[in-house]
Amino acid sequence: MSKSKILFIIFGAIAGILAIAGVAIAFSVNYDDIAPAKVEVIDNGEEIFFKSDLNENYHGYRFSFKTETNSFVYDSQSNVISLQSIKEKLDIGKTYQISSCFLGDNEGGNSKFSQETSWRSYDYLEKIEISFDSSNNIISWNEVQNADYYKVYYKDIIFRQEGISSTQFDLFHLQGGEYTFKVVACSNAVNHKPSESNELNVVYRKKFKPFEKVEFDSENCSLKITAFEKLTAIRVRLNSNNFNIENPKFEENDGKIIYNISIKAIYNGQSQIGASPVSQDEYNIYSGLITYA
Repeated sequence: MSKSKILFIIFGAIAGILAIAGVAIAFSVNYDDIAPAKVEVIDNGEEIFFKSDLNENYHGYRFSFKTETNSFVYDSQSNVISLQSIKEKLDIGKTYQISSCFLGDNEGGNSKFSQETSWRSYDYLEKIEISFDSSNNIISWNEVQNADYYKVYYKDIIFRQEGISSTQFDLFHLQGGEYTFKVVACSNAVNHKPSESNELNVVYRKKFKPFEKVEFDSENCSLKITAFEKLTAIRVRLNSNNFNIENPKFEENDGKIIYNISIKAIYNGQSQIGASPVSQDEYNIYSGLITYA
């Protein structure tokens, strides 16, 4: 065999060995360099999720949560986990450094961890369930842990219900009608975000109460009526005759509604003087007795 052929065979063998080693080294470097992108924190307005890159070449995902005093990992088959799945391990209000890696068949087969995402932990207050008691005309809901107060929404109006024990809203001071209600639980702590109920459609049929008192001022020929509600009309009864007074003026005193009505134009010395609310429509009804002076 000639010297040139021998050199060719030797160089060819060396080149082959280097090529194989290069592939192995390249594979090793690429494998070792695999790591997910930074964990994404997703807040949909009701719940919080943590998302790692999707990689179907691995068997799962490991999420790492670290503070100066609290560290833990959570393994998942999915690349997205919810706050609820790790809530018991979290110190709400603390700032966590979050990272993730891909899980291999064994610990040596895991990828590198991603760069860390900084997240100041918080959560949403639990969901509110609301209901309507049509017998007592009350909206009520469940007491929510860590809630300091509640807001009741209807027709773009907000009522703030103070105190965690206040878990109902009396419709008595509203006019009868059709309403859509929503209740929001709120906390004074920035670590607890508000949660809101589903909307509840309510048909409220208001039954007016009889007047508490009717007083006749004979000198001024006027009536002073103490009532519980604001009315668009009052029926004055003189003996057997009824007169409707539209849009009567009133003032509020200690939670009562006081009407002062002049009856000079209709009073002719009748002996029986009384008054009552008037039904307004199918939602605002009066079927009670007349209150006499």
